[in-house]
Amino acid sequence: MISSATQGDAGGVDAPRERPRILVVDDDALLRLLARESMEQDAFDVEEAPDCARALAAFQRVRPDAILLDVNLPDGDGFGVCRSLRGLRGGETTPVLMMTAGDDVAAIHCAYEAGATDFITKPINLALLGYRLRYILRAARAEAALRASEERLELALTGADAGLWDWDLSTGGVVRNRRAAEMLGYAPEELALTVEAWIALLHPDDLPPSRQAMRAHLKGETPQYVAEHRLRTKAGQWRWLVTRGRVVERDAAGRPVRVAGTHLDITAQKEAAAQVEALHRQLVDASREAGMAEVATGVLHNVGNVLNSVNVSAALIAQQVRSSKAGGVARLAGLLAEHQAALAPFLTLDPRGRTVPAYLTALGEALAAEQRAVAAELNRLATSLEHVKQVVAMQQSYAKLAGVRERIPLAALVEDALTMQAEALARHGVELVRDFAPVPPVTVDRHRVLQILMNLLNNAQYALEAGGQPDRRLTVRIAPADGAGVAVAVTDNGVGIRAEDLTQIFSHGFTTRRDGHGFGLHSGALAAREMGGHLTAHSDGLGAGATFTLTLPLTPKETTP
Repeated sequence: MISSATQGDAGGVDAPRERPRILVVDDDALLRLLARESMEQDAFDVEEAPDCARALAAFQRVRPDAILLDVNLPDGDGFGVCRSLRGLRGGETTPVLMMTAGDDVAAIHCAYEAGATDFITKPINLALLGYRLRYILRAARAEAALRASEERLELALTGADAGLWDWDLSTGGVVRNRRAAEMLGYAPEELALTVEAWIALLHPDDLPPSRQAMRAHLKGETPQYVAEHRLRTKAGQWRWLVTRGRVVERDAAGRPVRVAGTHLDITAQKEAAAQVEALHRQLVDASREAGMAEVATGVLHNVGNVLNSVNVSAALIAQQVRSSKAGGVARLAGLLAEHQAALAPFLTLDPRGRTVPAYLTALGEALAAEQRAVAAELNRLATSLEHVKQVVAMQQSYAKLAGVRERIPLAALVEDALTMQAEALARHGVELVRDFAPVPPVTVDRHRVLQILMNLLNNAQYALEAGGQPDRRLTVRIAPADGAGVAVAVTDNGVGIRAEDLTQIFSHGFTTRRDGHGFGLHSGALAAREMGGHLTAHSDGLGAGATFTLTLPLTPKETTP
């Protein structure tokens, strides 16, 4: 049995009827009778109208699924009726089958101009009439589904704030949706529909990598094209966009013919990342400038807690960008483009195509949720940044000048650190063992090395207290390191470190102390790396003590952390 669908008020489709309803408009009562008998046998319901006025009234009353319309009527002609129907709500999409004389080419042309869906010649072959109606009803259902799918796709793109593009490689022409132009401040008609017009807006530094990424995809080296680049807006500013796409059509030889995808504005994420990087540099500079141990401790205690929230917010923002559902828009666009030649059957008959409406709804909701989550994290990040700026500014007022490199004996620097810690070690009954091998002098920033050593000694003292051993022993060794360098090792026989904790001991925010801030070892590792060295940790487990080793080059080797 053939099912049809009535036209919805919003241009979508309602629940299908068991028997499609056909309106027959003809002043010939015998023809109407014969048509009714034939169509009712073919499982259609039939309404009749003998003239123009009653045809329009019947349409408003019964909302037929299709109309069989004669050209010649007593009070006008079928062309006028067809034009009037196209102006009524629901009538703009209702299939109209015009009945014309077999050799009346002029009438056929007028029917087309009036908006008729198809024509059938008189005398009508009633045996074929049912099939003709089924064909146009199937086409109408597919067209309605396509319209609904296009509306949902546009809604999803709007929710994602994404621009859509489709590039024809053979002509160089590019089709874009309105948002692709508006995100750069242009009206759609202001941008030429060519790839050259888009390239002209790219930042010169971003053009080579973007082209390389496209070449790699066109050669089949990557599953999709992905590029982050800056484009100049109409106002002359630069906006960051991430562009994704893939080949959606190839010729008989397998060569790419069309590429389609999306643009997404990521300027806010880029600005947030720049703020995080600026904060990191500010903290590194603050650590460098804080030469005295008490100043360094103050900075760590005041800033440490805030850094936890900053790191969490930055990680959440980065995770949102990496796992964004916006890529689904490009994949869906590609899927629809692949079936462009037969899009209506794909959306209504193919199991994959029939899932498109639900997928678009879920995608729009997911993208809106992503946008809300990123906005919330950006607000929290801005608050944390302001807090850190205030704390660092306060502590820097106490810091002394630092950053000057000196050529000094490493043993003298270690002794300075031990002298500052001597009273605390004696008070807690810690046996101090020195094992200093002869090593060449090193050229370092005295204050930065001192801060690292003080942190290692403080941590060792805490481990000895927590371990509960009656014989608390702290050993400090100086020895040549592999290659042109020296090493200072701080070993305690305290509480030890679990194997699973060793893998994250230098991570920002990680601590095994109840009152720890998780910044000391992380900052020390960064400072060692910037001086061309490194900081490592070793422990055989709980109760087995731990060793932290600072390795430094004899001559400075500045690196980027």
